[in-house]
Amino acid sequence: MRDYRPASVCRPSDPVLQARVKSNRENSGGSGFFDYQVPKAALTSNKGFGRLIRSTSDRGVLVMLDRRIQHVNYGNIFIESLPPYRITNDISDVQRFMGRADVDLIADRLAEAAEISA
Repeated sequence: MRDYRPASVCRPSDPVLQARVKSNRENSGGSGFFDYQVPKAALTSNKGFGRLIRSTSDRGVLVMLDRRIQHVNYGNIFIESLPPYRITNDISDVQRFMGRADVDLIADRLAEAAEISA
């Protein structure tokens, strides 16, 4: 089972990110968040999905634990950037899809992520 996490996540305090957001705002009058940060994050998640599924015989689960993906307007950018897939909020769907072999590992990882985000 592969475990992919983005190699780097830019924090709002990152000076390079701040410069790019400022440049975007000054040059196009757009929002650095909506016009730069969200598309960049969506591209990163799409790359992660591509690393998970490389052939038609591969199977995998992409877990996004950030509720904003489904509940705020910019979440659609993430959802629409990925290849066709099924969305669920029910761990039993994941268990059926993956089979019993990886279920305990998936549940453990979800529990760990929930503790980190709390």
